Amino acid sequence: MTVVARVGLYILFLIAYVIWSIGLFIVVVKRVGANARRQRTQQFMLSQALLFMSIGGLMVYLYLLSGYFSVFLLLVLLTGMEVAAIIGAGLRGLSGNGDAAPRSSLATATLDFDVRYPTLAKTVTSLLPTVIMAAYPVVCGVLFFWLPRSALPTRILQATMLYYLVLSGLNAIRTAITVSSENLDEPARQTALLNGTAELVPVMLFLSITFWAFGVGTEGHRVLVGDTSLVVTPLVFVAIAAYFLVFALLPYVAGTQRGKRKLRLFLDERNSWYDRLHDVLIMPTPKLHERKLVGFEAEVRGSRDAFVNENPVLLLDARLRAQGAKQDVQEAMDDMPELHASISMRRPTLPALPEALRRWTKLLDHAGVEGENADDFQRFLVASMIDSRAVDPRFKHLHWFDGLLEEIEEARRSMRRQRTLQDKEAAAATWAQAYRVRAEQITAQIKEIQHTRAPIIVGASAIIGPLGTVILDQFGSFAWQTFSRGIAS
Repeated sequence: MTVVARVGLYILFLIAYVIWSIGLFIVVVKRVGANARRQRTQQFMLSQALLFMSIGGLMVYLYLLSGYFSVFLLLVLLTGMEVAAIIGAGLRGLSGNGDAAPRSSLATATLDFDVRYPTLAKTVTSLLPTVIMAAYPVVCGVLFFWLPRSALPTRILQATMLYYLVLSGLNAIRTAITVSSENLDEPARQTALLNGTAELVPVMLFLSITFWAFGVGTEGHRVLVGDTSLVVTPLVFVAIAAYFLVFALLPYVAGTQRGKRKLRLFLDERNSWYDRLHDVLIMPTPKLHERKLVGFEAEVRGSRDAFVNENPVLLLDARLRAQGAKQDVQEAMDDMPELHASISMRRPTLPALPEALRRWTKLLDHAGVEGENADDFQRFLVASMIDSRAVDPRFKHLHWFDGLLEEIEEARRSMRRQRTLQDKEAAAATWAQAYRVRAEQITAQIKEIQHTRAPIIVGASAIIGPLGTVILDQFGSFAWQTFSRGIAS
């Protein structure tokens, strides 16, 4: 092949790569818009387009740079992706965590990573993916012009598989960190675990091809199925088991335990406040009730402000309420009356707003100002943040603080309306009894949490994962052997 022809092919590859990248971005944005509009048919079509573009891009790169193309391999990879989607949907349906789950704290749980570890979050989310996407065509170009044509199929395959696996690994890392957050609701955490189980299918396929390309773990027990020879490789089995353990099961277990501990801390704090408020109201000196309640209210407000300072994401609460003029968001708010509670955001000192939250405040302000002119992507993000606020334990605890402050003020007003000391004492005793009952209810909740075992889905997934890898290994080896014969020929 002449130099001019090689340069032309490489330029064609660059054009295809740029078009592929832009096309993927457009499809992802459109799918988010379809999610915002809840158009199931369009969601499905866009998901299929995303699937075909991802796998088709791989085959196009191989063909342009090495001349290799296999329709059968393309069908095997597409089938593997479809099987993963079907398994994921089936597992979510059996667990009761279907795609139509009403609310999820995924948005605020994801923000935890950005707020707590901004440098690492930028590296994993934007810096490394950008570097990898820019480096891939450069590496392929070096291989394309430096190596003889006979060596290109294997080398280009190695570079392409590493490219896909590293990008998938970065996404898995971010997902694992989000799943391990104590602020993610349990249904969303279980859904992530089930999705991780289903993703073993494409991971198996890509790992099998990658191991074959590098000549690693190609020896194993051969099983004849018809005229096809399948290979069970211990190394692939260990790699898949480790992937499931590190990126799916361990983050789920860690997040579940951390979430239970955090809920226990919140309940303990509420119980403490109820006990102290009961003691204040049960005092046999009604003349001191007003002064004691004023001091108690100030102490509760100070604790509330300290709680917000420790969790900057709670500062978004005022922004979410301020942009309620947006029609779709307003409808979502109407379905959650508990979020209409008046929330005082007055604090003497506030933490510096993290960069990740500054981006969100700009988005929320824009959505509030633009109203109906906000695009589908903005609608989806704002709606997801509102959904998160409804189930995120931090926002629930913040709303509890505000409710308690309102109740204290109401208790003061009710006692001021009484004319005699005996009536004031009786009113205080009524409030005290109510808070005693609440404290007992919380004590019962704490005991229930202590005796609640991890959901059975953990054990089920722990069994399904390793056993499923044996079957998936057979399927991956089938694609592996077919692909190797194609490369050799």
